[in-house]
Amino acid sequence: MSDKCVLGINSAYHEPAVAVVRDGQIISAVEEERFNRKKHGKSALVSNTDELPFQALDYSLQGLQGEIMAVGNSFDPIQRYVRNVGLEDAVTEGDWGSRTGERTFYEGLLKTPFILEARYSLPRDRFHWIPHQMSHAASAFYPSPFEEAAILTTDGIGEFGSVALAHGRGNQIALIKEEGEYPNSIGFLWTKASGFLNFLLSGMPEYGAGTVMALASYGNPERFYSKFREFVHYDDEGRLTVDGKVLQFRNGAHDRYGGIFGIKSRKEGEAITQDHMDFAAGLQKITNEVLLGLSKRLYRITGSKNLCRAGGVALNCTSNSYLLKNGPFENIFVFPGANDMGTAVGAALYAHFNFCDGKDRVPLNTPYLGPEFSGKDIKSSLKERTREIDYVHVPDIEKTTAYLLSQGSVVAWFQGRMEFGPRALGNRSIFADPRRSEMLSRVSQQIKGREWFRPLAPVVLEDKVDEWFVRPRGGSVSDQWMLFAYDVQPSKIGQIPAVTHYDNTGRVQVVNQQSNERLHTLLRHFNDYTGVPVLVNTSFNIKEPIVCTPEQAIDTYLKSWQEGNGIDFLAIGDYLVIRKGDRVW
Repeated sequence: MSDKCVLGINSAYHEPAVAVVRDGQIISAVEEERFNRKKHGKSALVSNTDELPFQALDYSLQGLQGEIMAVGNSFDPIQRYVRNVGLEDAVTEGDWGSRTGERTFYEGLLKTPFILEARYSLPRDRFHWIPHQMSHAASAFYPSPFEEAAILTTDGIGEFGSVALAHGRGNQIALIKEEGEYPNSIGFLWTKASGFLNFLLSGMPEYGAGTVMALASYGNPERFYSKFREFVHYDDEGRLTVDGKVLQFRNGAHDRYGGIFGIKSRKEGEAITQDHMDFAAGLQKITNEVLLGLSKRLYRITGSKNLCRAGGVALNCTSNSYLLKNGPFENIFVFPGANDMGTAVGAALYAHFNFCDGKDRVPLNTPYLGPEFSGKDIKSSLKERTREIDYVHVPDIEKTTAYLLSQGSVVAWFQGRMEFGPRALGNRSIFADPRRSEMLSRVSQQIKGREWFRPLAPVVLEDKVDEWFVRPRGGSVSDQWMLFAYDVQPSKIGQIPAVTHYDNTGRVQVVNQQSNERLHTLLRHFNDYTGVPVLVNTSFNIKEPIVCTPEQAIDTYLKSWQEGNGIDFLAIGDYLVIRKGDRVW
């Protein structure tokens, strides 16, 4: 077993991904969207469950087919089918919740092991269905630094439930309870809110939660709180029930929902109003309270001082910080790929420890688990584009980039292995000077075309972070993955306006030499030039998935200029790139 690997796959709903584990260590993890260039890989449809992440599989299995001892898929199709038909719910025939729709979903998913055997010679007898919430729990606990911890998963829906309470010890996870059965889901509340506010991606509301979270900072949480409580009920231990007749999750209607608040759903292109801000703020308050209740119950049951979190709701950095400050746990670990992509990692780890006699856990020490490209590969890509770009080899790329940033340039940064997770963590990023308030609108709106109220994130040197941000309980080990929002230190307010949100918080990423040596060096040089150990960090993409390859990096750099004020430089490997004719070196 010592040289053998375990494969994990997420493919049932959306965010299809693949992970490979060797001896308990994650050696690769990639999301299909980075290869097929479709946001979130594919839409969550009843009809496409046999659409596997083939490009991610091709990458992950290079040279490994004969070494795969087990395959874990992060879903149990039987649980889904038997529990989602015959409900008293407003459904569309042939779609989610209808008998024909659920049958289509079930039969398509059952093809998975046969497809893997035919295409990759992976024997079906090594294939295992791992329940969705257990896959989330495994992704949260096994990569954590804790020998023992409480585990809380919260998302939209797994097979039927949206919450799992569990307890991890050593290499075993004991499920305490799965609850939040449809429609009693915090995740679905956010999906419904995204649709109500018309924060859509490819016409889908599943991916607008981050935008709603950003808007919530501008609102009064008390204004609509009592209205939410008319159909969202929970106790002090986070046991949640939602009136599905109001929410109508599965038919997309908003009439009864909006009627409770006395406001209409927002149409495309309509202005954001105070009503919308207050609505978002009320939802954030509800979420904080439910999660706090769940964490208190879990603490009472386990007595642990450590909490591990995963599931899409765990990407809510406001709630994570609220739990760290107000909850009972001393330490909180959130997996960087907390949404469904991370269940590929969880399925692989669960299979390793439960079906392959795995013994030793290996804490996650890096999120950089995707493809990387050699200097030769990068130069080859650059040479093919010399009609559009000029480039020069720069041995001290970190120092040169830091100087350019200090002078007001915006620089795209492409280095090393690609990050796993929905947030750019310094290898596929766009950087700018946080001291310049104009960088918020220039980078977020002019370059990336995002809404005016969405913030940019600060990346900061670990040994300087507490001089600039207030971190309850000393912060979290997951601060290195941009999963908590902290108050800017009162003495520093006004000094980094480009990364200070409306509520004086920043979604912090901390960096040390071990976590990302090249980014650490860049920050050190920027601090030497400016006295500020902080940079603006946002993902290197423009209304598409984060770039993966050198070719995509060049394309996105050039695309940024189509509307006028684009990215000034591309720092890719040890090369600095500008548009053809922009300036003389």
